[in-house]
Amino acid sequence: SEIEEVFISTNVTEIREGAFLKCQNLRKVEFSSDSKLRIIGEQSFLSTSINRIFIPQHVTKICKYAFHACYQLENVEVSKNSELQIIEEKAFFLSSLANISIPSSFLEFQEGWCSGTELTKVTIIPHKEKNISCYEDNCIIGKSDIKSDQYDVLLFVSRNIKEFTIPSFIKKIGTYAFAESLIETIFI
Repeated sequence: SEIEEVFISTNVTEIREGAFLKCQNLRKVEFSSDSKLRIIGEQSFLSTSINRIFIPQHVTKICKYAFHACYQLENVEVSKNSELQIIEEKAFFLSSLANISIPSSFLEFQEGWCSGTELTKVTIIPHKEKNISCYEDNCIIGKSDIKSDQYDVLLFVSRNIKEFTIPSFIKKIGTYAFAESLIETIFI
């Protein structure tokens, strides 16, 4: 396809599987300010040339391989009132993702959600619900029980740090928490 820009109108609630698959000229995706989009489907933007995307407020799920092989995608930003709950497995696999924002109400990173990326900066947007948090600006921590006030799960460690000390309050390390990082030394 020769599509270079896409505007997603208000009433679109789902971008279906493979909607813009291999639209290699697609560089810009915009959503209406009152978007009702809920789901970004499997492989929906696979192998496009977008370099940044703003995820509308009502999106709850980014499906697997949604942004796979988006080699120019560096920035993913969510609305300050984001309802994002799940990023499925390998959603950003082999993209150039370096920065992402996620709401504190977020629930689940699935296996390898950011594998093959150089993700170094994660911004947690505060919400009333606090299921995840940033720790020392280089990792994401979560809760093994979302009803608890204790953060005890290490979910993600920035891909560019070389030494990391696992905090004493961590009881579980999530799958792929250290995957493809530059870590040389882990202190326990």
